[in-house]
Amino acid sequence: MQLVQIFPESDTPLRFDLPAAVGEHAIMGDDASVKMRIPHNIGRIVARRQCAFSMADQLIVVDLHSSLPTYVNGEAITACPLRVGDRIRIGEVYEFLVVE
Repeated sequence: MQLVQIFPESDTPLRFDLPAAVGEHAIMGDDASVKMRIPHNIGRIVARRQCAFSMADQLIVVDLHSSLPTYVNGEAITACPLRVGDRIRIGEVYEFLVVE
């Protein structure tokens, strides 16, 4: 599965591969050290370490308790399983769609 940026609209949307194997994980944020890096060229709108995606029995997203919540399908989450078609809002602006 992948995350594809759907907002803000872009000619070259961000795309990230999501963890697929049990035990894999990836952190999303705007810090240079994270695997799923969001650029902060328009100001800090995403936390340095916003959320983590990990694969156990299923793919889950976990909010990393920054000052900016992580949302799945419009609901602020602490942890949430993901499915194709889910919408994830990261920080103040970015929204992604979970795709195959």
